Amino acid sequence: MLLRIWRFAAIYLAAPTLSLTFCHLLEMPRKMRYGEGLYMAVQHSLYPYFAWVGAFAEVGAVACLVVLFILLRNGRAVFHLTLAATLCIAAGLGVWFAVVSLANA
Repeated sequence: MLLRIWRFAAIYLAAPTLSLTFCHLLEMPRKMRYGEGLYMAVQHSLYPYFAWVGAFAEVGAVACLVVLFILLRNGRAVFHLTLAATLCIAAGLGVWFAVVSLANA
């Protein structure tokens, strides 16, 4: 039962992370055509909640996946998939800090 709770929490928190990222990806072609002023106006008016929801979801997803990784360490096939998911979500968070955060500043 404990494993199911952690799996649910990890999926529940990873889903908004992936959906917010996909949303930005779909917007990118249009936003690349904006001038600097319009881009900044859109960026600062539409996305404050993306930061609040995204930060909580992404950090929470990494934390839940780490706990799930520890719970599954007995070597089942799911262990490797959980490790891959943990690394991918953590790498996405790292890219955000290394690239997006600097660009937003």
